[in-house]
Amino acid sequence: MAEQRDRQVVEAMLTRQKSGEPVHRWQHLSRDEEQSSSAHHQTAEDIMSTDLFTVSPDDPVTFAASLMDWRHIRNVPVEDESGRLVGLVSSRDVLRLISKGDWEQRDGGPVPIRDIMNFNPVSIPPETLLSDLARKMIDHHVDCLPVTRQKQLVGLVTSHDLLVALSSLLALRGADTRAARSASDSAT
Repeated sequence: MAEQRDRQVVEAMLTRQKSGEPVHRWQHLSRDEEQSSSAHHQTAEDIMSTDLFTVSPDDPVTFAASLMDWRHIRNVPVEDESGRLVGLVSSRDVLRLISKGDWEQRDGGPVPIRDIMNFNPVSIPPETLLSDLARKMIDHHVDCLPVTRQKQLVGLVTSHDLLVALSSLLALRGADTRAARSASDSAT
C-alpha cells in the first residue's frame, strides 16, 4: 500500500506542476485523486517494476544466486549485449542445480546461467490488461512475467506486484460499496 500511496503522490505532484502554481499553494491529495489514481492501475505498465537487475547468459549461476539473495527477488531477466531479453533464471532453477550438486562444470569452472535459464520465458507487452496478465500467470504456472517492447526488456511484473494492484482495486471497490450503502442508509 505504501508503494500505491507513493504513486498517487507523484501523480498529484506532476499534475500540480503542470498548473504552474507555486508549490506553497498546492492542495493536499484529495479523495478523488486517490480514487482516480487507483483506477488507473489497469495494465502491466502501471504496475511493473522498472528498477531491474539483469544478468547475461555467460555470467556464473552463483552471481545470479547472490543477486537474488541481495535484492530479495526470485527471478532475474537474462539479456544479451544489446539489451534484448533472451531468458529468465529463477530461484527454482538455482535450487534444482543445487539439489543435483552440479555447482561446477566438469572443467572446474562455474556453471554459466545459460545452462539453467529458461530460453523462452512467457513475456507480455506493457499494455497488457491486469486480467489478461493474471490469466497468463495462471495458465503458464509462472509468478513472473517480463514486460517487453520489440524484444527489449522494459519491466517485470511479479505475482507480488499483481497482488498489490488487486488489493488496491478491491479496497477501492469496498470503499465505493461502503459509500453507496451509507448514501442509501442516509436517504431512508
